[in-house]
Amino acid sequence: MHKKVLNKLDFYYGDVKMPKGFEIDRVFLAIDIFKSEICGMDLNFSRPFDMLNKYIIEYFNLNFKKPIFNSSYFGNIYYPNESSFPISKSNDCEYVMIYCIKIEPDSSSLRIFYEDKNNYHDEFLEDNKFIMIPSSQDYFISHNRSSDMNIILTIKYKTKI
Repeated sequence: MHKKVLNKLDFYYGDVKMPKGFEIDRVFLAIDIFKSEICGMDLNFSRPFDMLNKYIIEYFNLNFKKPIFNSSYFGNIYYPNESSFPISKSNDCEYVMIYCIKIEPDSSSLRIFYEDKNNYHDEFLEDNKFIMIPSSQDYFISHNRSSDMNIILTIKYKTKI
């Protein structure tokens, strides 16, 4: 896990490195996101989700001494040339984590705005990568420049129950 500071804005990113034999089943997560989108239902809690969530919570607490708890989660599918809407500050959590389930190489990035709309940082999205930013920041996922879909899981975290 890495930490970057952008003019007093810190965010965390890295690959999810599970022990051999305990890797996150990203195919299962992708299927769950497809089912939730097709059926218009909430994303189901699953073993792969639980493994990922515990990894992030424990790593964040161990390395940064910040206990966090997930408050909500949802999945998104970005088809070719599709992007997210700009996502504004969120008051229902302290951190927002983007987890890349399936990303076509060099196809999309997460743009994080800081200070004002003229200052931003782009973090490229890659399979099995997570990016956690303070919920006080505006951000969006750039358009998918590939001919295939990108699948992303978003988990919101609080620091207090």
